[in-house]
Amino acid sequence: MDTWEAKRLAKVKKWQEQVVACRNSGVSVREWCELNGINTKTYYRHERMILDLISVEQQGMGLKTN
Repeated sequence: MDTWEAKRLAKVKKWQEQVVACRNSGVSVREWCELNGINTKTYYRHERMILDLISVEQQGMGLKTN
């Protein structure tokens, strides 16, 4: 694994943790983003990236997604 790939994987892991934290926080995405100093557009862009990666992984395992 090269440096670029290691950085990419670290970024994906960080955002995956943040998406989970946000969704489990009990507050709206907008409020969570304000509390954590994150632009909502940035949050949603990364959330979409995480969901797309999960979808690709599920398809690779032969699982159906909607």
